[in-house]
Amino acid sequence: MTYFDDFLGWMDRVHPEFRSLKNSGLSETMVSPHVVGLPTAVFNEIREAVAAVERVVRPVQYATVAVSDSPEIARTPYPVDAVFTSFDFYITNDGPRLIEINTNAAGAVLVYLLHNWHQLPSSPATPAGFIDSVRDMFLSVMHQKGTPGDQPVIGIIDETPPLQKTRFDFELVADLMRTWDWTVVIGDPRDLIPTPAGASLNGHALSMIYNRFCDFYLESDLAAPMRKIYLGGKLPISPHPYEYALFADKSRLVQLGDPRFLSAIGATPDDIRRIQSVLPPVLRLKDHSADEIWAKRRSLFFKPARSFGAKSAYKGDGISKSVFQRLMDADTIAQPYFRPAPFKTNDSEYKYDVRVYTFRGEVQWVGARLFQGQLTNFKTPGGGFAPVTLL
Repeated sequence: MTYFDDFLGWMDRVHPEFRSLKNSGLSETMVSPHVVGLPTAVFNEIREAVAAVERVVRPVQYATVAVSDSPEIARTPYPVDAVFTSFDFYITNDGPRLIEINTNAAGAVLVYLLHNWHQLPSSPATPAGFIDSVRDMFLSVMHQKGTPGDQPVIGIIDETPPLQKTRFDFELVADLMRTWDWTVVIGDPRDLIPTPAGASLNGHALSMIYNRFCDFYLESDLAAPMRKIYLGGKLPISPHPYEYALFADKSRLVQLGDPRFLSAIGATPDDIRRIQSVLPPVLRLKDHSADEIWAKRRSLFFKPARSFGAKSAYKGDGISKSVFQRLMDADTIAQPYFRPAPFKTNDSEYKYDVRVYTFRGEVQWVGARLFQGQLTNFKTPGGGFAPVTLL
């Protein structure tokens, strides 16, 4: 029996309520048998930096600048917080380094279950009240739009859900919600029907849309029904274009990594220091000459300003001239290349990142993702999502 079989067997015995897991596409390379130890001092630095980002980003003076170059749909404040936001970090020999911020991060419930499977203790990074915090988070979002929360109906939306690699994630969330006697419907954006009250999905009037669709600005024809619902303003959608523009559009890293910009918008010196400690300056290629970027390419990591799942991301020391020119012509950012400290086992060595799940700047849970190669790939034996314990 493999560790993966052992985990699934444990789930059957201890958590039969998550009945959808076995048929959710979860595979052995998505679930690591390992536990990542995180020094408490590193976690505290991360937590302080996350809170500082929240304090800097929310005020009007930052938001006005941040969304000014976003698509029109994201320029108007939308008073609904994003559920399952994450801050992803590499842990280097020089401390934690922020790689990106996500407003529709996967894996929170899975790493919670892995934590319990390993019988790890609660901690400030993995608090005992996690499940209650998830329930309160969704109720809070519904209340922000005045949606009744006594018997909510949640629509979880992604493109062709049965084909999604991380389908296990919203199946776990759906099963969790059903333990609260909530109704959950999983569907494609094309299945949504705008109504005067908000929207319906497969015959169910919705209380909220939990949006897992990666058309972050709802620009495609496929997103047209959700775009209409979002602009109608009656039904809470989370996450949504405005929150993505504020936090997860990777061009924000350029602003957050620039202490002069932060000072100009009124960020406190302490918050600037906290953010700088985890986020060295980030370059937006269109603001620099090709010769300047090419000369320092070997120390950089390139990625599109708007992307997900490491699409079109390149390590600079192996980039060709033709690919480089394509990146210069596109909306691309370049971060310093961080070499993550290795995670070593008896017979293997992995890279890893630490995923910090947050709501309104508060840490809800911390997990990790182990991999080999250039990027997180969920194809590495022994790699995948892993629980974290504080040292």
